[in-house]
Amino acid sequence: MSVPIIQPRALFGLRASIPRNVFFVTDMEVLYPCGAVIIIHKFTEKRQKYIKLMEKSVRTDYIAISPKRTMCAIVENTTPPQVLIYDLESLKRKRTLTLPADAEAKRIECIDFSHDGRYVMVLSGEPDWMMYSFNWERGKIETSVRANYPNNPTGVSRVICSPGDNSNVVLIGNGLFRMMIMQETVWRQYGYQKAEHLNITSCCFLGVDRILIGTVDGLLLLVEVGELKFTYEATVVKQISPKADKDEEEALAVGSATLLARTPVPEADINKDRAVRALIAFTRGFAYSCGAGMVYFFEKTAPSKYVRRNIYKIDEPDYREVQKEEANVIRHLDINPSESYLLATTYRSHIYSVKLWGLDYSIAGEVLFTFLCETYHSGPVGGLATCIWKPIFMTCGAIDRTIRIWNYDTETIEMMKQYQEDIHGVSLHPTGLYAAVGFSDKLRFMTVMIDDLEVIREFPIRECALSSFGNMGHYLGAVNRDIIQVYSCVTFQIMAFLKGHNAKVTGLAWSTDDRKLVSCGTEGAVYEWDMTIGKRVGEVVTKGISHTGCCLTSDAKFIYVAGQDGVIREIFSSNITRTFDMNHKNLTGITLARSDLMMFVCSKAGSIFSLKMPLSEPMEYTNFQYHHSPITGIKLSMDDLTLITTSTAGVVGVWKLSQTEGRTIPVDKDFAYFNEILISQNDLEEKLATIRDLTQRMHELEMEHEYQMRHIEATYKDKMKDIHVTYTDAMDLLKENIEMLEMNHNTELSNITSDMNVMKERHEVAMLELEAKYNAQLIIVYDRYLALEEAKDTMIKDYEIKLAELEQSKTKTIESLTRTNESKLFNLSKMLDESLAEIEKERKDHDEMTRQIEDDNDREIQALRKGYEEGLAFEKESNIRLRGEAGVMKKKYLSAQKEISAIHMEIIFLESEQQKFKVSTRNLEKEISDLKKEVNERDSTIQDKERKIYDLKRRDQELERFKFVLNYKIKDLKNQIEPRDKEIREKKERISSMELELENLLKINSSLDINLTFMRDKLNQTFNSVRVYEKKYHRIMKTIKNVKIDIYNVSEHIQDFKLLQKGVAEMFHKYVSQDEYAFGRKNEEECQAEFTRQREYLERIVHELRRQVEKQREVHYGENMDFIEMNWAVMSEIYKIRKELKAAKRKVQDLELLLCFKTSKIYSPRKALQMVQEALKDPDEIRAEAGAAMEEATRRTELMKEEIKRLVDIYDKMKKDMPKEKEKTTHKQQKDFISFVIND
Repeated sequence: MSVPIIQPRALFGLRASIPRNVFFVTDMEVLYPCGAVIIIHKFTEKRQKYIKLMEKSVRTDYIAISPKRTMCAIVENTTPPQVLIYDLESLKRKRTLTLPADAEAKRIECIDFSHDGRYVMVLSGEPDWMMYSFNWERGKIETSVRANYPNNPTGVSRVICSPGDNSNVVLIGNGLFRMMIMQETVWRQYGYQKAEHLNITSCCFLGVDRILIGTVDGLLLLVEVGELKFTYEATVVKQISPKADKDEEEALAVGSATLLARTPVPEADINKDRAVRALIAFTRGFAYSCGAGMVYFFEKTAPSKYVRRNIYKIDEPDYREVQKEEANVIRHLDINPSESYLLATTYRSHIYSVKLWGLDYSIAGEVLFTFLCETYHSGPVGGLATCIWKPIFMTCGAIDRTIRIWNYDTETIEMMKQYQEDIHGVSLHPTGLYAAVGFSDKLRFMTVMIDDLEVIREFPIRECALSSFGNMGHYLGAVNRDIIQVYSCVTFQIMAFLKGHNAKVTGLAWSTDDRKLVSCGTEGAVYEWDMTIGKRVGEVVTKGISHTGCCLTSDAKFIYVAGQDGVIREIFSSNITRTFDMNHKNLTGITLARSDLMMFVCSKAGSIFSLKMPLSEPMEYTNFQYHHSPITGIKLSMDDLTLITTSTAGVVGVWKLSQTEGRTIPVDKDFAYFNEILISQNDLEEKLATIRDLTQRMHELEMEHEYQMRHIEATYKDKMKDIHVTYTDAMDLLKENIEMLEMNHNTELSNITSDMNVMKERHEVAMLELEAKYNAQLIIVYDRYLALEEAKDTMIKDYEIKLAELEQSKTKTIESLTRTNESKLFNLSKMLDESLAEIEKERKDHDEMTRQIEDDNDREIQALRKGYEEGLAFEKESNIRLRGEAGVMKKKYLSAQKEISAIHMEIIFLESEQQKFKVSTRNLEKEISDLKKEVNERDSTIQDKERKIYDLKRRDQELERFKFVLNYKIKDLKNQIEPRDKEIREKKERISSMELELENLLKINSSLDINLTFMRDKLNQTFNSVRVYEKKYHRIMKTIKNVKIDIYNVSEHIQDFKLLQKGVAEMFHKYVSQDEYAFGRKNEEECQAEFTRQREYLERIVHELRRQVEKQREVHYGENMDFIEMNWAVMSEIYKIRKELKAAKRKVQDLELLLCFKTSKIYSPRKALQMVQEALKDPDEIRAEAGAAMEEATRRTELMKEEIKRLVDIYDKMKKDMPKEKEKTTHKQQKDFISFVIND
């Protein structure tokens, strides 16, 4: 069996570390980096194409696309650094560009395409700082130049190519601005270059010779034709134009001088929020970013004038680690080919878009950016969870503090919620309706609503990063540091407390039936737990190995564990049976299919390994490198056909599995994903009520519309009749005009036809005459032409004969001279032979003879050469003369040709005259057609007028309808205004009465304060009295008990009257003695005197307090509304306390009366016993109620006292800060409120 293959369905994320990281390819396709790939995302259809980068793609630092958006260049700062060129149509690599072998630079800083896309400008880093011009199609460096100044080796941040000239580029950096032009393969600097004190952050070409520069301190510099023209404040400027008047030029000169003379600002003092970033120019304007999340858009209104049209803004985020100004800084802007949408990216992993050419800033204000597609995680993804019933999975962000629920079928986000505290982990219930989320303080059990997460229960587990629901859904396992706590999802009770790990737990795996739980930790331990008894049943400890994840087979017999050492261990019956080395360090996760026939492992390098199952040595697997950062989570869907991964770079990957035949467990054919959601009863009732209200409103609108239509039809029926009559008359008049025009047209047409016939006859006669005349002339000319042709042929033959004769004579002469010279040479040779025989004897004579013979020969040769040259000259002259005669004949021939051409021109002229007649005929025919067209146009005009009449009728109907609606609204508003006016009058009267009652209420308030103090003292007295009564009650109960014992003893003598009488008498003397009564009365009188003395003392205190309150009432006359409301609450509480105190007092008085504490009357023992029994039917209830009431009253009184004191302090503080007018208004509001309270 082959290894399962994974294919990316959707990758959600953006590499925000790359400065230029999003580009429009077409109006509907966007290119951006994600993980170890480049995505071309068609956001209208949610389709993605991928450019697979190099395996070690973590060094991707820069991206550029060609102006025609067909090629893409990617900088890979590997060893050595290189530039990869890709075709965006075929998604294949076309060329790899590398720096020269002698280059010392270790990285490439920036690249840019030329305007025609043939060249790539590559800027290398330190220490070289060289700019290379590559012809990427050939892969050759054509030119190069040092990018920075040799005497000032500052860094260069970017190279920008001219939009219309391959030989013109700009280099910018901190203290660097160089305009370079190439002349004969040599780069030279020109124009403005005094930028030593400028930290330039961005630059763009507004034209071939116009450049706009942005600096870190919020300045815009306009350079035209190599000269600095203007300097602007980026956040203030509203118009940019190189053509300024004289005053503006003088102001510019001062500004430029100040700019050049200023000293450089230290890096620490620069406000980075003011930096001008992401300058981008296009045909209809330009845009740039200045400030956190702000984009300024300028429209081109003239060839050299730009006006600010809009300001776009990105909402500020809520981040933990990244500062707000840094997170919201816009790093890159790009515009689509049709220039209707603008893209922006920040340090967050989101792509923002905004529609251009809407309402301008003066009308719409700041326009907010929106998300182009789904929002991505910013920062690491801390948790990943899947479910069974729904095609969803849940993730949480470690930095952005968001929880997102994704649908891997539709590839969309179903819900996102952001929190103000850190989120450490998530898990999802198999039903998809519940979730467990680990926060910093607690683990919260939540319900998944349609657009929210609601907390059901909280568990005291801090920073829970790992939790897992059982496969059956009734267990929740949560890791509390090194302890695993298992809760019931029904009762929320803790079912097991699993201890054993002594380090962080990194993995949990449930068996299919939830009877077993497997856990692993960083200390190298793997434990197997039996959940039926809540105890450990198996363990394997591998010291020095940190485990990162575990999984369990479907029969719960085999355990597979992944470790940071790159080894997968197979455990069976608490023993490591096999180990499999992946040869890749730092494995971070492992997952196993339900069929146990597919296993996937991920690593810290961002690799996903698909393993061949069952495992064997050597291991067979396939490495899929789509992530460039450590993978934090890996899960399989319920049907084992979708794989989900997350990484620390915020990338979420959804993968489709192929070649899975025979490796998956088929899903029940009746199984369907669960579409239902949870909704609260209140939300459902509100929605149903809204539906009912809207239905009722629709019915009312339909009735209103029907009434309006009937009214409109009745109103405009007469007008329609009048308009129809007018229209009919106009139609009749137009028909008469048409008939008259047709008659005139027919008459003109007949006249034109007769004239045309006469002209045709004349033209035919003239043509015949001209043809006869020119035929005769042509015959004469032709005869002359033939005679000239014969003379020319005869002359040519004569000259050819003469030339032949000359050639023959020349040949004969040359032959004779040759024979003569040959004979002489023969004689000389013979003489030479003779001389050679005598060479020893006559050497000197021979030399002399030879010299003489040579001289003679030279003279003869010269004479012969001269004769031949003279003959040749004569022949040349003859030839020239003959050529002159031939030229004369040729001129005669040309003159004859000219005459012939003149005749031809006459013929052409006559033909042109004929054509003119034909044209005039066609013009007349065209006039006829024009007249017909005019008739048709008049018909169309009539139809247009009819259409306008109809439009006017319809508009009139709409106006009448609008008028009816306005009248109805006016009546409705009048009906609403009348009761409101009446209500206003009533309220005015009520306000006046309230003002009158304000003083009374203040007096009542002061009296209530006094009563409150008095009642508090009374309450204390009552509480003391109750304690005394409780003591008396216990004493009485003891006496009653003794009486009952004595009665029981006396009852034994019930048959013996004497003993019974004696016993009763003894009881009487024992319990009812005169001394006791006298003593009781004496105590009662002493108590009464003490109570009287205390009462007088309290009355004196109350009198003094009343005097003080009256004095303070004059000082604090005005009280604010909150104080009055609180006083009203205090009065209500006092009233309740007063009622409770009255009831308690009545109960106490009843007890006193029943127990004879306030009377001198002496009852018999039987009567006293009867009264005591009646009084003590429910003593516990009486005591409990009285005590609770008194405690509650005391507590409320103390609380009200503290609240009153707090409000008084607030009021005093407000009164000090409040103006006099506002204080008067507050007094008036207090009066209104007090009167309202009294009336209510």
